[in-house]
Amino acid sequence: MWKDYLSSYIKNNHSSRFAIQVSAFISALLLSLLCGLFYNIWKYEVERIEQKEGS
Repeated sequence: MWKDYLSSYIKNNHSSRFAIQVSAFISALLLSLLCGLFYNIWKYEVERIEQKEGS
């Protein structure tokens, strides 16, 4: 029952649907940014150690 109510509410309320889509896009964008940032920090650290100590 809750699932039917929620899905019909989202389908009929356009501003709610738009807000959900925008928030999902922004959260995916920030998650991608965070993962890319940590990957680049890790990769830079590996390169720095290889230059310092050799491979």
